[in-house]
Amino acid sequence: MKKLVVLLLIVTTAISMTACKTEDKTKQAQTTNVETSQKELAASEQTTAAKKQKKEKNSQKKTTEVQKETSKKQKKDSEKKSSGEKTSEAKEKTTTAKSKSTKTTERSQQTTAQAETTKKEEEKRCSIVISCQTVLQNKDKLQSNYQVPSGGQIYSNNVKIQKGDTVMDILKRTGVSIDTSKGYVQGIDGLYEFDCGKNSGWMYKVNGSFPNTSADNYTVEDGDSIQWLYTCKRGDI
Repeated sequence: MKKLVVLLLIVTTAISMTACKTEDKTKQAQTTNVETSQKELAASEQTTAAKKQKKEKNSQKKTTEVQKETSKKQKKDSEKKSSGEKTSEAKEKTTTAKSKSTKTTERSQQTTAQAETTKKEEEKRCSIVISCQTVLQNKDKLQSNYQVPSGGQIYSNNVKIQKGDTVMDILKRTGVSIDTSKGYVQGIDGLYEFDCGKNSGWMYKVNGSFPNTSADNYTVEDGDSIQWLYTCKRGDI
């Protein structure tokens, strides 16, 4: 009987010790699991933090790159705008210079044209002759003391023509004394109408013909040939 009790005690003790060991192992395993979980959690947190930090760095890098690109774009836009303004200013200067050059050219052309016109006007001339040659053949009829010049020629020369000049203007420009009344020439160089006969007096020709108008209405042209002739009778000039 004692042996049985002892045996039971031994078994019970063994079972108790086994249970304690098992419990200890279980506790150790649980502790190990907790530590492992904590380590894994810490590692996960570290990984998450690293990823977050990396993401933040990447985000900062992208932001920096975007800022750089924006800065470059702004710089290009500014340079383009500045270049455009310079180009526009250059175009305006070029346009202004062209306008000034055109105006200068136009003025030069106008001045040249005016000078040429003035020169042409200055170069316009006509010839004029004043003659009383017929008196030489009719001295017996001369009723005045007029002294007939040699050959009967009173004046002969080329005279400048001004714009709008008439035959009368040219006659006055010779400097020979004349006596007129309402465009009609009564006397030249002191020789008057009727001094050498009842049909005597002064008449004028232009380019060999007798104009059918008064001397102050006939406009002279460049190269015209004017003759003032004294007639003593019809058909002698």
